[in-house]
Amino acid sequence: TNGIIGFALFTLIMFIAYKFKGKKDYKKLLIPTVIIYLAFIIFRFPVMMALNVKQADFVESMSIPLQQVAYVIRNDGKISDEDLNEIKKIADVDKIIEQKENPISKIKSDYVKDNIRENDKDHYLEKNKLKFLSIYLNIGISNPVQYIKAYIIQTNGFWYHNVDPYVVYIVDTDLRGKDEGYKFEFTQENLLPKGLPDVLPTLLTKTTEIYYKTWSPSMALYLTFIALYVIIKKKENYMHLIVNIGIFISLLFFTPVSCEFRYAYSIFLTGFIYLILSLINKGEKSER
Repeated sequence: TNGIIGFALFTLIMFIAYKFKGKKDYKKLLIPTVIIYLAFIIFRFPVMMALNVKQADFVESMSIPLQQVAYVIRNDGKISDEDLNEIKKIADVDKIIEQKENPISKIKSDYVKDNIRENDKDHYLEKNKLKFLSIYLNIGISNPVQYIKAYIIQTNGFWYHNVDPYVVYIVDTDLRGKDEGYKFEFTQENLLPKGLPDVLPTLLTKTTEIYYKTWSPSMALYLTFIALYVIIKKKENYMHLIVNIGIFISLLFFTPVSCEFRYAYSIFLTGFIYLILSLINKGEKSER
C-alpha cells in the first residue's frame, strides 16, 4: 500500500512541473490519473472487502512511534507515572523491558505490536489515538535523544548500506497454507544451474562485507539518487524516479522493520536500470 504514496508524490510533482513550465496540455493528464486512483480505491476497498482480504490494523501504521516509546521504556528513559499508567492500558510494560536484550526487537516493531494485540488492546489504542499522541509527544520532549536513536535503528537499513542483518523471507507456500487452514497448489523448483545453489552460500559467507554493501535496499536508493542527479544535470525527464523516491519517503514514516527487502522491492529492482538509462546519451533520432 505504500506504492500509492509514491504515486501520490509523483502526481503532485508532475502537475506542478507541467503547470510551472506553462504546458497547456497538462489537463490531459487528469483523465489517466483519475482512472488510476479510482482503480486503486475500487480494488483496495470494495473488491478486497468482498474477497474478505484482511487489512492491516491501526497498530501496524504506528510501528515507528510505538518502537520509539518501547525504546525509551527499555532504556530507563524519563516517563511520568501518569503516562506510564496509560501505556500499561495498551501494553505489557514488563514484557517490553524483558525484550531489552533481544537485538531483533530493536530493529523490528513486531514485538511491541504483538504485545498490544495479545492483550486485545489494539482497538483501545485506535479509539484513543489522540491520547496516545499526547503521551508520545510528552515522552519525546523528555527523551529526544532516545527517540532519535530509536528512529535511526528502525529505519537505517533503507538509507545506510552496511547494516546487518537485512531481512529476507523465503516462505514455503504449501506449509504456510496448511497453517492458515487451506492448501496452496504451488510447487517450488530451483532454476539455477546445477551446483550453483551449493556454491553461493560459501561465496556469500566469504564475501560478507561486500555482500552487505552491495545487495541492499540502501545501495539501490543511492543509485536512484545518482540517476536523479545525472538526469537533472542533463535537463531530461526525471518523473519516472519520483515513485521510488516517494516509496522511500513512506518507509521513513511507516516501516515496521529497519531493513526488509519487500518494502523497498521496487527501488531495489530498478536502481541499476534507472542509473544505466540516465547515463545513456539520447541520440538525435530518439529525441525526435
